[in-house]
Amino acid sequence: MTNVDVDVLRKKIDSGEKIVIIDVRTPQELARGKIENSINIPLDFFEDNIEKKVPSKNENVYLYCLSGSRSIIAVEIMKQKGYKNIFNVISGMLAWRAKGFSVTS
Repeated sequence: MTNVDVDVLRKKIDSGEKIVIIDVRTPQELARGKIENSINIPLDFFEDNIEKKVPSKNENVYLYCLSGSRSIIAVEIMKQKGYKNIFNVISGMLAWRAKGFSVTS
């Protein structure tokens, strides 16, 4: 696992590089906005759904939550399932919003 900050994720999005962004927050949190093109898999349902949502274990996957603690748990689940290129977004949505980056509904 590699930790990255929101600036790295923003650059990846802007570059058009093929990445998967996963939001592990609850539906209630998601209602307040999400990072563009992210897939929501709440942590409570993560282990049972990750392989359905991201079948390739070689995708570059960036995970975030509100602060970065739940996404670390999701990263560990993905490692156990054999995913290779997993990135935890440090401080998640708190840092994303603090930078003034846009969110979508």
